[in-house]
Amino acid sequence: MNVLQFLVGMLTMSFIVAISTYWATGSIWKATGGTVIALIVLQIGYFAYLLWAANRPGAEAAEDDHSESGSAMELVSDSSA
Repeated sequence: MNVLQFLVGMLTMSFIVAISTYWATGSIWKATGGTVIALIVLQIGYFAYLLWAANRPGAEAAEDDHSESGSAMELVSDSSA
């Protein structure tokens, strides 16, 4: 999941939570509070996902594959020479 997908999902979720909470309670303050709580929970979940994705068993093998192929700058400099 890239950052753009995460931001679009986060904004969509925030909008839905804010509208549904306001519709259910009729209070803008409760809607704001519920939306802030939902955003905090979402951020904690995303951070936990990033930690899991970085430390999962196959992460070292994927990292080794990228280091063998060289960096993008090395590939660009090799092709221009």
